[in-house]
Amino acid sequence: MYEIGDILISQEADTTFDEGPAGANQTWDFSDLAPAGVLTIQSIVTPSSTPFATDFPTADLAINDDTGSYTYFDVSGNDLYILGGAGPGVIFPLSNSEKFLSYPITYNSAFTDDMAGSYISSGITNSLSGTVNFLADGYGALILPSGTVNNVLRLKYTQDYTFTINFGLDSVTTTAESTGYLWMVEGNKNALVSIGYYTTSFVGELVTTKSVSYYPGSVSTEDLLPSNETIQLYPNPTTDKAIINVYLDRPGTADLSLYSTSGKQMRVIEFSNVPAGLYSRQVDLEDVEAGIYFLKLEIDDRNIFTRRIVKQ
Repeated sequence: MYEIGDILISQEADTTFDEGPAGANQTWDFSDLAPAGVLTIQSIVTPSSTPFATDFPTADLAINDDTGSYTYFDVSGNDLYILGGAGPGVIFPLSNSEKFLSYPITYNSAFTDDMAGSYISSGITNSLSGTVNFLADGYGALILPSGTVNNVLRLKYTQDYTFTINFGLDSVTTTAESTGYLWMVEGNKNALVSIGYYTTSFVGELVTTKSVSYYPGSVSTEDLLPSNETIQLYPNPTTDKAIINVYLDRPGTADLSLYSTSGKQMRVIEFSNVPAGLYSRQVDLEDVEAGIYFLKLEIDDRNIFTRRIVKQ
């Protein structure tokens, strides 16, 4: 189950990869994965820390996507439900929440759930209803650029939606289908690989888009973001200490944290007000076990950068 302080990281990749077969003892080959798009970093936060907390009073968790938008969840026993989302100009609570996960999850775990909700934007009522079907449809070995991960479970989501836009005297209805595949391994809350298809139907026209992403911690030969001359992290790998240098264009509150590859916050290295100019800090890793970690720097809730650091 997600916990406050977890981070979820995904890197867009080339869309030429396919999901492959379902079933037991499969081998899925993603050894050629490489970055080809946007890096997304999401944080699991307390709902009360968000600007839309009063609109989702029963929420236990919220996901901050670092763009000012949030998704709210209710934890009910071993089930996790989506209560809705909110962002600049839009607050979208679900009148019928959508089941997102149900623990424990093993091969052939399955559930079906309905959802519904509506919101008003620019005086126009937008309604949404649909059904989600979940199935853990396969398990086996996942081949990544860094090597092979065994005992990986594949999750499949199929969602059918109906959108209705009510203009008062008239309305427009469209339908959509979303199919997503996520490869998960016990101990890591990030999807190691994710493939999604989204098809919409409007006035008889079908449009399908595809996305592929992966968890950067599983690719040992790259940084999380392209190199930037204003950002320095050295030495990396390191045996005990590293130095971070970043040039900040404005003052703010700096939040520098260390995360494990499972997305768990290990420690807050600094949380303080800093001036514009060169931000330079030492990261002490002497008492940290050898392995791969992530350093995340935020200034006033803006994600400045995330870098992988290797402790030898």
